[in-house]
Amino acid sequence: MGLANSFDIAVNFWKVNPQLTSFGGFKELYDSDDSKDKVSSSKIMWAIAFMYDPDSKFINIPTEKRMDIIKIDFLKDKKFDWSKYDNQIKMYLDCILTPAERLVSEWKNKLEERSKFIKDQKYTLENAKDLDRMLADTKKMYDYYNSVLDDLIKEKSGSRVKGNTMESAAEKGLI
Repeated sequence: MGLANSFDIAVNFWKVNPQLTSFGGFKELYDSDDSKDKVSSSKIMWAIAFMYDPDSKFINIPTEKRMDIIKIDFLKDKKFDWSKYDNQIKMYLDCILTPAERLVSEWKNKLEERSKFIKDQKYTLENAKDLDRMLADTKKMYDYYNSVLDDLIKEKSGSRVKGNTMESAAEKGLI
């Protein structure tokens, strides 16, 4: 599981992850929070976890829609600016993603971006050939994405653990 060992928003993020209050972008956010018990920054960190953690129940919602849902329904702030927290987001992703998860995330983002681009194009005589080629290439791209996803599933199945090392006999429950 990622940094969020559970997604219990009733619990202060910093109380369940106290080690994060001392490092990089997390420390910066924590130290700048003047709210009682650091509840403001805790809520932002929960939003980041909901948005980016592979174990989040929201992870399969398209990125822009997921951002809107979290900022409106959870943060209760339609004007919430995710880009203000780029440092914390990057650090969160660096902490939680394995190489396979990182690759799957990058591919997913590019496929979403590509899909939106194709959807926004008008089909004209001038671009028909290019759009047809892009649409035909979509299957190849998804086939590659699915092979990367299969690698991730194998990684999570227990043959490898974070750090890309093999599970020990004890970790496998053999001894």
